[in-house]
Amino acid sequence: MLHFNFCIIVIAVLSVLLNYVYFNNNRKLKKLNRDLKLQRTYFDKLFENSQDAIVILDNKSRIISVNKAFEVLFQHKNEEVRGSSVDSILADYETKDAFELSNIVMQGKTVTAADTKRKRKDGTLIEVSVLAFPVILDTNQIGIYAVYKDIRDRKKSEQALELQKTYFRKLFENSPEAICIIDNEDRFIDINYAFEKLFGYSKDELIAHYINNRIVSNELVNEATKISEEVMDGKVIEYESTRIRKDGSIVEVCILGYPIVFESKQVGVFGIYRNITERKKMDRELIYMSTHDGLTGLYNRIYFENLLSKYDKEKKEELGIIVCDVDGLKLVNDNLGHDCGDKLLVNAADIIRIVCEENNGIAARIGGDEFIIIINNCLKDELELANELLQKSIGEFNSNDSNMYLSISTGISYRGKEFKTMTELFKQADNHMYYHKACRKEENVKKIMYKIMQNVI
Repeated sequence: MLHFNFCIIVIAVLSVLLNYVYFNNNRKLKKLNRDLKLQRTYFDKLFENSQDAIVILDNKSRIISVNKAFEVLFQHKNEEVRGSSVDSILADYETKDAFELSNIVMQGKTVTAADTKRKRKDGTLIEVSVLAFPVILDTNQIGIYAVYKDIRDRKKSEQALELQKTYFRKLFENSPEAICIIDNEDRFIDINYAFEKLFGYSKDELIAHYINNRIVSNELVNEATKISEEVMDGKVIEYESTRIRKDGSIVEVCILGYPIVFESKQVGVFGIYRNITERKKMDRELIYMSTHDGLTGLYNRIYFENLLSKYDKEKKEELGIIVCDVDGLKLVNDNLGHDCGDKLLVNAADIIRIVCEENNGIAARIGGDEFIIIINNCLKDELELANELLQKSIGEFNSNDSNMYLSISTGISYRGKEFKTMTELFKQADNHMYYHKACRKEENVKKIMYKIMQNVI
């Protein structure tokens, strides 16, 4: 009886233990199932909602399933392609790499094709990148997982960037402007053909050299350094200056400097050099023409009047003027013609110019036969000596057997503290000139007519 009771107890304990083990294993199994279900859910969501086209293949590259992105990208529905070879769906004679990639991944290797093409349902080829790898379970390959990323937008961006680079390179190389690219240390990175032509250097002779050591003359180093500092500080600059060529000749240029900024950092500078030599020459000629008399080369009346205004503002006192009038010009023009009259004026201007050079004066033609000499920083005695030199030079001209007789009536006036304005000073000198002209008129007419008769005969 005791033995029987013990057996019952043992059976009861074993039953409890078995129930506990079963319950424990069942709980673990449920948890495992839940985990597997959760992982499957994660995978399904990832598979279906991926932006990339995904296909699951068996070991013979036959399609098991494709996601929505695959259907959109390649225009094939899942039920249309299930069981078909992926290469028969996506590859043709233009995408031979697809067959090679399939063979490699079926051998258990992961493959990547960065830039390739695959065929859509309508036959068009689209650009994709491919990632394919084997699916391994317990060391056995049970299938293939392939991901196709649509790279058409990226390729368009790359093509647009390449097109921009091509445009820039063509613009840079073929620009008529001399262009250089400078690094942040002020050294040449690149130059175009126009730069080589303008300055006479080849690209190899300039690359990695400091710009100011190559095309800047010694006297302009400080100016060039200042320009470099400004544009290196991020400023856009425009200057007109001169630069030196390889052969040592000077060229006048307009310099444009633009900072090159990449990702908010300045990485260099564009330097554009425009040859303005001809323009500057024309500017100088226009300025010269606007301030000089076309016949004699002396200053003209406009320059003279501006000079009077300038001296009025400066209130110069040690200053004198000599008003000059060529006698008998009308007689010469009427009897010998204007060409002879012009020659007489040129001879008068040459003598006046020499007197000015010896006395640091300024001469201008202010009328048909009227000239003026302004002598700065002089004493009254020096002004009178200048007038005597002028008359002496005229006498020497007439004594050299000239076929013309030159007579210039003059009037002088010294400013000092007597005259408040240059106009008053000029008026007095002009009055003195007309007085001397009237005094010598009869004598001058005889001498001038004598020469005229000699030329006529």
